[in-house]
Formats: sequence, C-alpha cells, structure tokens
Amino acid sequence: MSRSISDADLDAVNADLLPPQARQLVRLIGMVNTLTLLEQRGGVTLRIPTKAMEAVYLRDVLPMDAIIELCKAMPGKRIELPKLDKITLQIRNQVIRAERQQVSASKVALRFNLTRRQVINICKSSGPGPQTDLFGEHDESVL
Repeated sequence: MSRSISDADLDAVNADLLPPQARQLVRLIGMVNTLTLLEQRGGVTLRIPTKAMEAVYLRDVLPMDAIIELCKAMPGKRIELPKLDKITLQIRNQVIRAERQQVSASKVALRFNLTRRQVINICKSSGPGPQTDLFGEHDESVL
C-alpha cells in the first residue's frame, strides 16, 4: 500500500468528522483498511457482494477478513466511497493546528506551502463539532 498518510497521522484522524460512509467503513474494517480502500477506489460507487468469494475486485485492495466483514454487514448494498482527499485535508489541518502551538504562522505556512492568512484561518476554525461531519451533515441512517 502506498498510502500518502503516515501511520503516525492515523492517530490524528477523528472518525466522527469523516463522511458517513467512511465512518461506517472505519467501524467495520478499521482505519487502515478504510484508508487503503479510499485511496484505491475513492470517488466511485462500490457494490458489496453477498459472498466474500465474489469480491474479486477487492482482493487486491483489502485483506480477506475485511472483505468478509463488509459482505456480512452490507451484502448486496451499493455505497458511494468518498475521496481520500477529505481525510488528508483533515489530517493536514490538525497537524497545522498542532504545529502552530510551537512555531509562528509564517513558518507553518512555508512548511505546508500555504499563506500565513490560510494558516491563521485553519487555526481559528476548530472544524465541525461532533454533531456534524466535514460536509455539515450528521446522517445516522448510514450508520
């Protein structure tokens, strides 16, 4: 897996802020498998087969135990997979907020190739509260 998110950054991901489909996947197959799936197949509709052995298109992306969990939990369902960039942006912003506690906004801006004003705006916004996800939605029906 050539994930652009490091293992250390996984701790920074707040699953409550993810899109509803991603939250559901994290609960079923874990964060690492979810990120792998979104990196490989994000932005498309995924049909979950009724039997794990039918999931030929997922074998090169997920381990068999994750495929089995998906098939047990959502047999025959279609889900829209969000793109990984939403998660990457969340992690970047959390890292920016943490680094801003230690160094100037200008230094953080240079490191992340942003303007100083963008860094200040990111630090001012703490992100959506627990009632909403990155899209301002809170959809319990997906969960």
